[in-house]
Amino acid sequence: MDGMKIDLAQVPATIQLYQQTKDRMFVLARKAQTDLQIQPMGNDDVSKDVAAEFNAKNLQSTGSVYAAVVAFQARLETIIEQLTAVQQQYRLSDEGNRGKFQGDARG
Repeated sequence: MDGMKIDLAQVPATIQLYQQTKDRMFVLARKAQTDLQIQPMGNDDVSKDVAAEFNAKNLQSTGSVYAAVVAFQARLETIIEQLTAVQQQYRLSDEGNRGKFQGDARG
């Protein structure tokens, strides 16, 4: 996870925090789609073209605000998946170790 260190006990809370942030980014992305669009100032072709160009640059290009929010959302999802995998790996390891110790105590 790019050098980030999180105490194992804090993983569930960290996942929840990242999920909440991702959910807020989803709302922000939807809001950006509507709030950042402009309507043509007039009914002429120039006004329509300017509005269309502005909307394309601000909502569809790779450098747009919308693209940045969506990219951040995707990064958060990757982090959540990685944390969940680590949590699952530790859970399985703990269960395996517990089984070994319980087996040794009976044997």
